[in-house]
Amino acid sequence: EVCTRMLNAIRTAEVPDANGGMIQFTVSVGIATRSAETQTLDGMIANADAALYQAKQQGRDRFCVA
Repeated sequence: EVCTRMLNAIRTAEVPDANGGMIQFTVSVGIATRSAETQTLDGMIANADAALYQAKQQGRDRFCVA
């Protein structure tokens, strides 16, 4: 739920550009949780990174959980 709210907030945010137009944003997020396999911070970061690339491969502007 938190990621969904964050993605929606970023999608609706607009910033004016130098030419009078608006810049819109999207974000891809990789999420990792602590488990028996990822007891270390390095393991969690590796899993979050893999989930991030999975989100990008699935079309970006989304989140994936490791």
